[in-house]
Amino acid sequence: MNRSALWVWVMMFAVMIAIPCRNASAQESSMPRPPKMVLVNGLKEDANYVLQAKNPADLLKKTEIDDYDYKSNDAVQERAAKGLQKVKLLLDGGMPETEEIALASGKMTLGDLMQSLLDTNRNAIFVGMIGKLEQTALQTMVWVEDVGTKGKLNYDQLEAAADEGAKLEKLVGDALKIGFPDDYKITLNKEGHTLADLKELGHYVSTAGGQLKKDIEAQRAAKDAPYLKVLTGDRLRIFKEEFGGQGGMWAAFGSGGKPLSTPEAMASSSVWYTYGNSSGLIDTFHVTGWRFQGDKLAGRTSRSGLGLKPSAAVYK
Repeated sequence: MNRSALWVWVMMFAVMIAIPCRNASAQESSMPRPPKMVLVNGLKEDANYVLQAKNPADLLKKTEIDDYDYKSNDAVQERAAKGLQKVKLLLDGGMPETEEIALASGKMTLGDLMQSLLDTNRNAIFVGMIGKLEQTALQTMVWVEDVGTKGKLNYDQLEAAADEGAKLEKLVGDALKIGFPDDYKITLNKEGHTLADLKELGHYVSTAGGQLKKDIEAQRAAKDAPYLKVLTGDRLRIFKEEFGGQGGMWAAFGSGGKPLSTPEAMASSSVWYTYGNSSGLIDTFHVTGWRFQGDKLAGRTSRSGLGLKPSAAVYK
């Protein structure tokens, strides 16, 4: 189904749009209601903006929607939603749907204006969803060729791929919930793809990336295992929080900067240190330390300095 067909479908679907509830909640009723004059003037501003802007229904007829159209559509959707909020307050305050509102394009009853804003808001949501689907699908496709090859991507890349695939799957579900037909096609690289295609794409990238990610996590856990067996108490807790899950890509030091490179060394040392650094206009390092009495944490230390690597004298 192309965008023109979708537009026709949306127009038919518009009758299913819910009218704002007339009954304010207890919390809303306790809040001061703006004067009718203020609400009407604000509604006029919102409605004039929406009615004079590019209609989202026309965007749905286009074979391709550009970035400018998406941005303008977001603004229209926001103003339509704000206008509907004011409509609800006016209706809750007793203003009849038959009362006329003077707009730049002419007079319109409150009821007709409400329906117009509802239609615009609905169509704008559709346009916005098309943009999200296109963007997320393109970002997901970046990973397709490499995500199934072991060793091709690192942990962070696999995590990004799995997250992007899962995001696409969810977006497809959201699109179906708001009324996209199953056979609607999104154009990617000049080819049409149904929502089912996009869901399959997202599922593959998410599961393939997720599985390889789990393999890496298992390898990292294997490197942590000796330490988890030896350390106890606060030492074990701090190891898990600060050093674990990094696949051994960490460094711990004892007094005087002596490397703690084995589980036994970390279990027997009364102090642990680690550091990070930041390079830029000026290079700096930051050392974090923990002091132990047995397996109990006795205190923490923190110190910053100039340079990328602290000297042995810092570890004391």
